[in-house]
Amino acid sequence: MMRRFTAALLSLAVVALGCAGANGQGQGEAPDALSSNETTGGELSQGAAQPIQPEAADAAPSQASIERRIHVARRLYRDLAFQASLDELRRAQKELEVRLDAQSTYPSLDDLVLMRALDELALGNQQAARAALRQAVILRPERISLDPAEFAPGVRAEYERVRDELRREAPLPLATESRPEGAELELDGRPAGLTPMSVRLHDGRHYLVFRSPGYLAAPRIIDVDGAPLGVLRVELEPLGPVFTGADASPTKPLVRKWWFWTVIGVAVVGASLGLYFGLRKAPETQLVIARPAQ
Repeated sequence: MMRRFTAALLSLAVVALGCAGANGQGQGEAPDALSSNETTGGELSQGAAQPIQPEAADAAPSQASIERRIHVARRLYRDLAFQASLDELRRAQKELEVRLDAQSTYPSLDDLVLMRALDELALGNQQAARAALRQAVILRPERISLDPAEFAPGVRAEYERVRDELRREAPLPLATESRPEGAELELDGRPAGLTPMSVRLHDGRHYLVFRSPGYLAAPRIIDVDGAPLGVLRVELEPLGPVFTGADASPTKPLVRKWWFWTVIGVAVVGASLGLYFGLRKAPETQLVIARPAQ
């Protein structure tokens, strides 16, 4: 009974989607998630769309804790507490966008933006609902339609309209460069190629992650609004001190003082040596990261 009632409610909301602003009641566009407390990261040579560097966190939230938050939002939606559900989803999205380098993030983002669309529709925020559906198309461009077991016919029809509109639009080019060159670029959770390269972006929010062996992943968020994009330049941060084969040579032993064995103990030093020489056996194409000899 609750599913039928909710489906009927959403169908009515979607019918009103084409005439937003006709009655002026509750039709204002809801602010996008993370519209505040955002910081610019990287360098974009020109254009209005600026890259956002996800906020640093002392401890990134776990995937399990984020899934629990989304579960709470789904329960609130079933209880018709649409604003509370939307607030919970915004918090979950902020947490997910700290984890852009994890592949598990993107299916959760897809579920989240679809739920946001339902909440926005129920609240009468048609423009925000369409923006959320557009985001769902960007994240899953291969998806033809929504699951009829989970979404009312009106919602599915609106999703397909948004999908068709996006496919007719001409995406904007964005050139990407990285230091070092040859970084792997992921766009919206999918491999895109190696830098320097150009990608094409539709209007909406996009997630880019730059990866290179021996460097921290560098995530960026870009909100495209039709303005020219230019060039995005990203400098990757090394994981730690990097040594060449000569620097990591065993001619500089980890233990050089006779009393070191007595003070520390053979077991501890043996474990350290095992780690050290394990790293030394890495292929030449890999970077070797080790603590220098004392």
